[in-house]
Amino acid sequence: MRLTLLSKRKTTAPRWWNTKYLIRSLLVGVPLALSYRLLVINPQQDMIEFQLQISLADADNTPGSADTSSGERTSSKSGSESNQQYGYVSCPDVITRSKHEDFYDPNKGMDESPKRYTLTSPPFWVSLHKEWFDRQRWNSIMKKGTYYEIGLTNIFKEILNNTKTTTSTPAGLVLDVGMNIGWFTLWSRTHGHSVAAFEPNPIMHVRVCESLALNSWDTDGSVKIYPYGVANEERVMNLTMGKNPGGSSFYEDRLAKPFRKSIAVDVVKLDTVAEQEGWLDASGPPIHLMKIDVEGYENFVVLGGMKVIQSGKVSNIIVENSITDEAQVVSFLNFIYQSGYQVHAFLSVNGDPMSNFQMEDVNRELSLIPSRESTYVYDQSNAPSIRFLADHTLNMWWVKRDGQK
Repeated sequence: MRLTLLSKRKTTAPRWWNTKYLIRSLLVGVPLALSYRLLVINPQQDMIEFQLQISLADADNTPGSADTSSGERTSSKSGSESNQQYGYVSCPDVITRSKHEDFYDPNKGMDESPKRYTLTSPPFWVSLHKEWFDRQRWNSIMKKGTYYEIGLTNIFKEILNNTKTTTSTPAGLVLDVGMNIGWFTLWSRTHGHSVAAFEPNPIMHVRVCESLALNSWDTDGSVKIYPYGVANEERVMNLTMGKNPGGSSFYEDRLAKPFRKSIAVDVVKLDTVAEQEGWLDASGPPIHLMKIDVEGYENFVVLGGMKVIQSGKVSNIIVENSITDEAQVVSFLNFIYQSGYQVHAFLSVNGDPMSNFQMEDVNRELSLIPSRESTYVYDQSNAPSIRFLADHTLNMWWVKRDGQK
């Protein structure tokens, strides 16, 4: 049973007109046995559409379940298992939906999206947003034929060229958590790898689906886009977008107030999808690389992906650390280290190699911290290099320690 309340209005949205107050007003008197879901659609054009879905707890859609109108597949598990399956998008459905008047797309009205055949080796096609909407990627991809994160692009190539893709059965997999415009998803596919990409922003689904079609990869099943954020629990969260489309975050205070726009998105645990797709099975694919770029939410991705990281199936982890809370930095770095990895290199925000003078110190300091389950009082005076990581946004490349399977 489902009750849907729909309100659509053109508004300039006074300050009090926000999600928090809407939820409070709509949920007055709603029994706790019921669940709700809030969608905020197309705020970029000041068109605010609110939809409240209320279903009985034992109905088909459980709290936090995915909205199948986005084009992803769903199916049910039998027995006592959860009946929720987190599907990947259908690119034909994504492209069709993007033509609807209530779907915000900066490229709407154009005969086709801007595209560029890259100057990389190997090259590939990329579909882009209009220049005014995403100048950073326009200035690098469209004008220079490559990505602004040149160092990170080169490291991807180094890793992917050193892994077998044509002889392994099944083919090697890359996990791209925080897909954005899809540069690293496409770059990985160009090197012959299958890709599972996670991205909650629907605008990005359109661009990447266009890119897949340009490269004739849209029908071979090699790239799957999961339209979700990734965290340590399944729920609905507000994703805040700003002036830079690549800087969307679950922390709204990371973006300048004049440019904040929020949408409600589904959030999943990486472990849930991995178990659903069989990535952790003995017969599952080797995971050659996992990239995590989630604008400050790294710790929660790791918490929700503990089984994946502990499985030993992931050969390389590249994570952008933009966390400033030392306790969180220690928590997620310690877990990765205790799972059998060590820091192999530090990279700048753009992925350029940095001086690794503190790399050995970080690994040494992490080796002195007991396992996550043990009692440990963090003393920053004994871990100055970890303190350095909390003060600087940078990328870290993790590899398996010697002797780790």
